[in-house]
Amino acid sequence: MASIIPNLSTAIIAGLSTATIAGLTTQDWAAFSTAQIAALTSAQVAVIPSASVSALSTDHIGAFETGDLRAINSAALRALSSDQLAALNSNQVGALTTGQVASLTTTQVAGLTTDDFKALVTAQVAALTTAQATALTTDQIGVVESADLRALSSAALRAWSTDQIAALGSDSMGALSTVQVAALTTAQVSSLLSDDLNALVTSQFAALTTAQVNALTAGQISNLTSDDLRALGTAQYAAMGTTQVGSFTTDQIGALESADLRALNSTALRSLSSDQLAALTSDQVATLTTAQVAALTTAQVAGLTTDDFNALGTAQVAALTSAQASV
Repeated sequence: MASIIPNLSTAIIAGLSTATIAGLTTQDWAAFSTAQIAALTSAQVAVIPSASVSALSTDHIGAFETGDLRAINSAALRALSSDQLAALNSNQVGALTTGQVASLTTTQVAGLTTDDFKALVTAQVAALTTAQATALTTDQIGVVESADLRALSSAALRAWSTDQIAALGSDSMGALSTVQVAALTTAQVSSLLSDDLNALVTSQFAALTTAQVNALTAGQISNLTSDDLRALGTAQYAAMGTTQVGSFTTDQIGALESADLRALNSTALRSLSSDQLAALTSDQVATLTTAQVAALTTAQVAGLTTDDFNALGTAQVAALTSAQASV
């Protein structure tokens, strides 16, 4: 039949039965012109076997109408080579069904050009499996649109490497949902550049888990803005260790709210340097719990200014140990 296919009009091609289409050999398909490919109906395209689809030229692939392309079965679509998939234009990629997108191999997903990846609509991005999301290149991630990014599952986002997370950039970090932020691994959070971390808005900072806060590096902590610090809750401050608390700048120390200061655990509080402790205002010193006061090192107590010491209440003074009282 390959010898007569070139002589068939597009109308005749469109009229062939699905049984005839399904029975065509790879040699027959090679004889098709791009106009004949474009003339195929969706019902005909749906019955093209995987072997036949994989034998089509890149010109053939590019000739499929978007409606017909949606009819290609998932097995046939998975059979497309990287060159064939690259032959699809952005309109064709954007027309794929969510089922077709989810059926693509990780190699096929990673092979999408940035233009093709940008052409995916939110529902298609949401259909990506964790394995497919893990296969995304940093270039693809760098062009993902905000709505599409929010459509990614938390499991998919957690599966990204630190390089993939870094490829998001500040604008995209600020577009994550609070659920996605809370789902990030501690390794992902601790790998964020300060600019990317500071791009999080108040609700996103509030969504950080205590484990994530405890994973923040010294550099990340010291570069947090006052707005960032105010967005954190008492439970998050309570989770901070010596690395985090010891990295506060004196300006940050002075900006801590009373409830957040009282939430710091005693071990973390003992990590404050004399300069950091001196940055506390008298009002802040007065809000320390008796347990916190009792946990201060003798050097820290000796470093309190007269105003700070006078700000201590009766219960706080009574909590001083003999060693603290003797300095």
